[in-house]
Amino acid sequence: MVDVHNYIVNSSISQKKINWGILNKKVLSKFGINLPESIINDLCNGKSGIIEIFLFNLRLKIDEELELRQKISSQSISSPHQSLISLNNMGQINDGKPNLSKRTIRTSRSIGNINNKWVSRLEYEELKERCLQHQEEVEILQAKLRRLEHIVQLKELRIDELSTLVEDIRHTKHAAFINSKYKKK
Repeated sequence: MVDVHNYIVNSSISQKKINWGILNKKVLSKFGINLPESIINDLCNGKSGIIEIFLFNLRLKIDEELELRQKISSQSISSPHQSLISLNNMGQINDGKPNLSKRTIRTSRSIGNINNKWVSRLEYEELKERCLQHQEEVEILQAKLRRLEHIVQLKELRIDELSTLVEDIRHTKHAAFINSKYKKK
């Protein structure tokens, strides 16, 4: 699917952008992937984590295509909704069974129905920052809660002390009152 002669080996960012643009237009579009300019820029600039996201999404698309191939080969019926990859590569299916590794099958099962949306690095960083802010707020609230619980414990101890003191005073007054009655008699 990739014609290597279309790409120029070079380490300049501008040539990398051109190469990624060609790859995006000629190859990735067949998978239904259209990389936004910001992702291509991030890939060319070597931003950390972006290639892993790209490869993960590409792997998911490849798995989808392999499943589609398997369905097509088992049904042997052409449908107008089949992808270009499936139609172009019908002859390349080995005995109607795609090569799916166990890891790929586990990954696609565990992922479930995740939308394959591209999120820009800026949006990711903003979400990450918001998440950190929320975690800080939770920690602050937990500290306040612990402080309030400590204050409640101190108040309960003080109430117990005062209750004991009131009982002692009542008992003392009551005893004094009884003693004074007996002395009068």
